[in-house]
Amino acid sequence: MRRILSFIAYAFVPTVINAVQISVDESASSNPVFDGYVSYSIEFSSFPEFAGNNSRPNTFSENLLGNLGKIIGTKPYIRVGGNTQDYALYNASLPYGLNGTIDPKRSSDYPTTIFIGPSFFESYNTFKNTKFIHGFNLGLGGNRTSGWQTLLDTVPLACKALGGGKLFAWTYGNEPDLFSTSAQGPVRPPSWNEAEFVDQWLNGTRKIQELLEKNCPDLAKNGTYEYIAPSFAGVGNKLKAPKAWGEGLNEDKNIKLFATHNYISGATSPGVTLQGTLMNHSMTKASVDAHIVEYDKLRRSSLARPTRYTTKADRGSQTPLVQLSGVWTSTSILRVSVSRGYTCTWVLIIGTPPGNR
Repeated sequence: MRRILSFIAYAFVPTVINAVQISVDESASSNPVFDGYVSYSIEFSSFPEFAGNNSRPNTFSENLLGNLGKIIGTKPYIRVGGNTQDYALYNASLPYGLNGTIDPKRSSDYPTTIFIGPSFFESYNTFKNTKFIHGFNLGLGGNRTSGWQTLLDTVPLACKALGGGKLFAWTYGNEPDLFSTSAQGPVRPPSWNEAEFVDQWLNGTRKIQELLEKNCPDLAKNGTYEYIAPSFAGVGNKLKAPKAWGEGLNEDKNIKLFATHNYISGATSPGVTLQGTLMNHSMTKASVDAHIVEYDKLRRSSLARPTRYTTKADRGSQTPLVQLSGVWTSTSILRVSVSRGYTCTWVLIIGTPPGNR
């Protein structure tokens, strides 16, 4: 048995507040640790601010990520996406990276009218030795001419910015299970279902591949052209991941990792407290376990398929991964963390994708 000392200390306080000894059985099974063990998601509309551009790179952000990379051995991967990826339209004449307008009646947290210009993609140049996930617009891209044109215009720009080993994966749409019920304004009718989602997903991702083959052929190859999906907002919404798989979501076998989001509660929800909600062992475990159950169902079902990896390092990515408030870790490690009472307010569970019937 290995004795591990774990302690909690407050910032700027030089003394240890509490110390707990944890025993770990070295003979217990474990999963390989993902290279991007610590990774972060940056809201699409905030990316130019966090990263800067060619003429004014955000060296503060780069230094922070670099310091983390020195500690953990790999710089954090960066996902550029979120709700605002599905509001972003392209304006080739925009003289700066992003123009966002906040409508307080829709959202006070982020802009819901967004235009991006060519220099938006310069932001991918400012973080050195970093892998990225770029989010394309399905919210408007799947049902509006302006959104579809944005896809046609930005795929060449995104792929050229993410060449040379920068790309980890693509996303097409963020939380499409909420498209018909979004509090910020629905972008699909009440009849929106898994079959319609899959039809639009396949239509868009096939166009993306076509554009990659023309503009960035190295990123259109098997093993390079891949997505994390379906990026649903949770397990209890109108659209269900197992049914989406059954409708053929992964028909083209290009989903690298299965992804779903979780919100343990809302920051302004009545009764939410640190002790009773955010730092509560039972709440955290129950919240995460619901996703593990969903993922295990997919793995055990007839939808499962072999995964397409060729190197030893890639094979390590086959294990289920979980993102805790922007930090990725394997589910086995997650279970240890949950058992110790660590909090997760937003979870992205990622695992080897099931195949299709």
